[in-house]
This record gives sequence, structure tokens and C-alpha cells, in this order.
Amino acid sequence: MNPAEKSNNKPLLCAAASCVSVIILKYLCNAVLLLTFLKDTKYSDMIFLMIVTTVTQVFPIAVIYKPAYKRLSPLIITDRKKRKNISFSLLVSAAGFLICTVLNFIISVLLMPSENSGVYIPDDLTGIVVSVFAVCVFPAVLEELLVRGAMLNSLRIYGDLAAVMISAAAFGALHNSISSMLYAFLCGIVLGCVRIYTGRLSASAAVHFLNNLLALIFCFTK
Repeated sequence: MNPAEKSNNKPLLCAAASCVSVIILKYLCNAVLLLTFLKDTKYSDMIFLMIVTTVTQVFPIAVIYKPAYKRLSPLIITDRKKRKNISFSLLVSAAGFLICTVLNFIISVLLMPSENSGVYIPDDLTGIVVSVFAVCVFPAVLEELLVRGAMLNSLRIYGDLAAVMISAAAFGALHNSISSMLYAFLCGIVLGCVRIYTGRLSASAAVHFLNNLLALIFCFTK
């Protein structure tokens, strides 16, 4: 394989290696954490989730993408000249959030209404705050840095459509149940489009956060 072919295959290899590492790390983290004192704490599920999210998303960025690309900032931070204005970005983000909300309703309410979300339902303010950070803040920041940051931007050498679809497929593969994989894949397409059309990782992260927050509120009130 010549250097040009290696360079062309690098984004795909990094994406595949990231998916495998995330899946393996999820199992390892859960196995280790279940043996610790955290299993007896009140907010153990949410604490587990924050730790697992941090480890599984940061590891591929630091161990796979950093050595492969040397500089992470061009992958994660879009050039200012390519960013759209705030008004347009807000409009695209609002449209993306609306589409994700409709998808969530179709899948969770119409297609699989009986599936258990498995989300911890807090009974105090501390529990609510911990849940919001675990389910909304950590995934919105860390998953966006990996999937719509390093992964999607590196895949854009194959074209924006391919980058969105491949990163969305990877995003779906990182979830557990069939319904969550399907929903994550579809939302991954929407989030990828938001990232590309606005030129802002913060836009896709905001949509991701609001979408998870709405789903969390739905679980609390269900």
C-alpha cells in the first residue's frame, strides 16, 4: 500500500478503531466499576454513566486520533471563515432539534412504546442535577468531540455525505439496544448535517444536549 492509499484509508481506520475501542471500554469500565464501592451509592448508575462516557469518548481522541493526526484542533474546531452567522446557525439548530424530537416520538412512542429506558428516576434536587449531567451534559460534549468533531471532520475527505453517514453509523453502533441504535443513527445524520451546515461543533452539541434533556424529562414524567 503506497503512502497516498494509507492516507486515504486513515479516517476509516480511525473510525473503526474508535468504535471497537468504545465498545470494549464500555464493558471493561462497567466490569471494574461494578466491583467498586460506587455500586452501593445512591447515584451509582448516573456516576457509572459519567465515568464510562468520559473514558470511552476521551480514549479514542487521545490514543487514536491524536497520534494519527498530530494536531486535533483542525479536526474539532472549524475555521472561523467557514462558520455560518449566528442567526443561520440557530435556525439550522432549531430545525435539527425539531427533527430529532419527531424521530424520538416516532421510535419511542409509536414503534417501541413498551421498551424500558433504564434511566434512573431521581427523587431529590441532587439526583436531578446528577442525571442532567450524566445523560445530557457529558454525552453532548464528549460524544460530539469524538463523533462530529474528530471522526466526521476526518471523514470529509470522502465527501460530506459520506462523512455524515459513516459517522452516524458509528454513532448508532455505540448504543446498546436496537431501538437506541436506530434512533442514534438517524439523529447522527441530523447532528452531522447541523455540524456541517453551521460549521459549528457547538451547534450540534447544543442540539444533542436539548434532545437528551427532552428525552430525560419525558422519562421523569412517564
